[in-house]
Amino acid sequence: MKTPQTTLPLKAFLTELLLTVLFNTLIALFVNLLIEKSFKISFIYSQAIGLSIFLTSHGLARLRRLSKPNTIILVIAIPLGGFIGVTIANEIIGYDFKLLIAEYPALPLILFSCTLVFGSIVSYYLYARSTIAENKIALREAALQQLAAEKQLTETHLKLLQAQIEPHFLFNTLSNILSLIDDEPQQAKTMLENLTQYLRASLKRTRQEQTTLGDELELLHTYLNIYTIRMGERLRYRIEVPKTLHALSLPPLLLQPLVENAIKHGLAPQLEGGTIHISAFTKKERLDISIVDTGKGFQEQQGTGMGLNNVKARLQAIYGNQAKIIIRQNTPCGVHVNLSIPLDLLQASKL
Repeated sequence: MKTPQTTLPLKAFLTELLLTVLFNTLIALFVNLLIEKSFKISFIYSQAIGLSIFLTSHGLARLRRLSKPNTIILVIAIPLGGFIGVTIANEIIGYDFKLLIAEYPALPLILFSCTLVFGSIVSYYLYARSTIAENKIALREAALQQLAAEKQLTETHLKLLQAQIEPHFLFNTLSNILSLIDDEPQQAKTMLENLTQYLRASLKRTRQEQTTLGDELELLHTYLNIYTIRMGERLRYRIEVPKTLHALSLPPLLLQPLVENAIKHGLAPQLEGGTIHISAFTKKERLDISIVDTGKGFQEQQGTGMGLNNVKARLQAIYGNQAKIIIRQNTPCGVHVNLSIPLDLLQASKL
């Protein structure tokens, strides 16, 4: 827990001291106009009184372990500092204060009034200035705490979204392996090897905040190999992404739901199956990733569901409105999904 501040920082103290000297000078000019005495005398009295009030108020605040003088301290410091200031000024000038009063009978009232009025003005100004500064600090700290809470909430939301990857893939694959063990043991072994590799990579990426495009493509390659065994010649795929783009950072398991969606809703329902083409390229400082299938098309699909919604939600949470996902009908059939993300976000994103 943060310890409350009990002393005024040196820089703030010196700033207030300088402002006090400036106000004292203005008071000296005002007094000099009223009594028409030497400006030197008015200046000495004004500075002595003003600085005495300033130092007395801060000294009392320090004794009370306060960061700034409060109202009670100011009520005590103004008359006490005024008396101390007059005494100090008399000693500096070496002038008999009684003779000065005899020459200017209104001087005590003028000094008292100036001390009370200007002292109150200066004290209130410094008090208000300090209060505003502390309020700004408190608001800044509150804003930082809110940002930290929002980031934690976003990260939790992302982990929940990542955990929503369709589990039927695992169970269906295991069922396929069981069915192949007797008749096609070699295919069952190949599928099991691919499944093991996929699960190992998938588990690792789910625990990470960032992976790379190359790692995601490797995961897709293993994933599609499993489906190729399951669907046979009904599934054909191509992955065409330049090696220069493989090192770009990317949220984990962002592409797999889109590929799964294409197979489950587009290719699998067709007797003849179809093709999936995955490609990526840069254009106008953005990374574009395309997933194109020749399946039934989204107009005939019975709910694209969790996969697309998951990707949309994660893109919004991580990149806001700067990332785009465009879904359109492919020609002559199927669906074309395009992800577009600014390159600078892929270099620096940490969520």
